[in-house]
Order: sequence, then C-alpha cells, then structure tokens
Amino acid sequence: MDILRTLYYRLSPEHRFWIRKIYYFPQSIFSKSQELVPPKALIYTGRGDFLQQGRDWCLFFIENGLSADHRFLDIGSGIGRIALGLTTFLKGPYEGFEAIKTGADWCTQNITPKFPNFNFFFVNLHNDLYNSDGLDAASYTFPYETDSFDYACAISVFTHMTDDEVDNYLSESARVLTRNGLLTATFFISDQTQNIEKSNEGQTFVFPYEYTHYFLMDKKVKGANVCFKKDYLFDIIAKHGFTIEKYIPGSWRGIPSQNPLAFQDVLVLKKN
Repeated sequence: MDILRTLYYRLSPEHRFWIRKIYYFPQSIFSKSQELVPPKALIYTGRGDFLQQGRDWCLFFIENGLSADHRFLDIGSGIGRIALGLTTFLKGPYEGFEAIKTGADWCTQNITPKFPNFNFFFVNLHNDLYNSDGLDAASYTFPYETDSFDYACAISVFTHMTDDEVDNYLSESARVLTRNGLLTATFFISDQTQNIEKSNEGQTFVFPYEYTHYFLMDKKVKGANVCFKKDYLFDIIAKHGFTIEKYIPGSWRGIPSQNPLAFQDVLVLKKN
C-alpha cells in the first residue's frame, strides 16, 4: 500500500483525478445511483459509506453545540459529504467553499436547487495534492464578514496543509465566527519529538519526514498528509483565541478510537 500511495503521489493532481475516474468507471456504469449521491468516480473525500458519514458528522456537530438555526461554514466542502448530512437538520444558512471545481459544481447543481439555504462556491487555491495552480492558502481571506457564523467545520482539510496555511485558516476561522462560535476540525497530531517512523507498532499512517512544526508522509507532495507537532498546533490554536473543548485521538496511530469518525484526530474548538 505504501508503494502504491507513493506512486499515486508522483502523478500530477490532474492525472490523479483522471486515474480515479478510470478506476471507478465500471462501478459507476453498473451500480444503481442514489438520489443526491455523486458518482463514485467523482468522490475524492474519504472512504466508507458517503451518506452515512455525512449523517454521523451531523450528529457529532449536534452533540457538540450545533443548533438548527445556526449559520454554518464548511471549510473545504468537498463534494457534499458534510452538506448532505446536514440537509435534514440545518435550517440556517450554510456556506461551503471548495478548492476542487468538480466538487463545488456538483453541489451547486444537485444540492442547492433542493435546499436553497445551502450555497457552494469554488475558490482556486493551490495545493500540490489537488490543484497545481491557484491562490496561496497561507494568505487567502475568507470571503465573509466578521462574526458571520455560529459553527464551522474543517474535515480532512488541515491534514493537507502546512504550518503557514493552517495558521492563516485558524485566524480566518476565528474572524468569521461569532464569540463562543464553534469549530470542529480534524488533524494528524503527534506529541513525539522525533520522526514518526514505520517502526511504530500498529502505525497505519507513517510520517517519516520532519520539518520545524510538522511531519510529512511524502516530501515531494507536501499536501498529501501532514502531521503537526502537538505543542506547536495547540499554541497557534490558543494564539487565535480558541480554547479546546474536546480532543479525540484518531485511530490512524493503530490504536482504536473512542469515536468511529475519528480516523484522524478530532478537535472541537470554541472562540473566546
């Protein structure tokens, strides 16, 4: 699997997308499509049951402070996994922005007509895993007014960003959230001071390349997967005015998690 992943990362972002479309083409042809579920070949966010994961995240948000009338921001809205899970609950406005045009377009064409309070848009951001071109996420300003949202999420977003990018996104998240607003975000977090090597027993994800604030899975594709050093990450979380309400370690370490959603580490943050 490590060899296949390495070969996959050697492809350009555009070629990775086409490889996925070709791989899943037979399944897309012969499987019965479900209403409001994108074709398998287009789904680039996570594994498992696409709809059920969205529903499970919705329940998690509710358990951790989301109300039906909240204004919700989905940072990196993908191809609608989180949005679809929220459609039967959220009555307030939903805004999602996404760096892959295919995802934003599919959501706009398929979700918004049925749920007008759900709005999506594409922003051309550079990421060497997904997009060879675009704006720098380390300086990108979210296109929303200050105090615009009560709840935000960033699921499998910060795991593909380096330190300057995460620093900026946490700053922007704090700006657009109201006081006591909540942010649920996933990370890979390490409290080790040395490289996370393959020798770690039970390790399912490996980050052998060390930098000042983080470890990388692949040094040629930094956005592939990024694991942050815990002290650094928690310091910048506090710097931007957040307190950590909940920390659920993920099962990526090879240790079962208390929450089936938590393959990655899950943080619930509150804006002071």
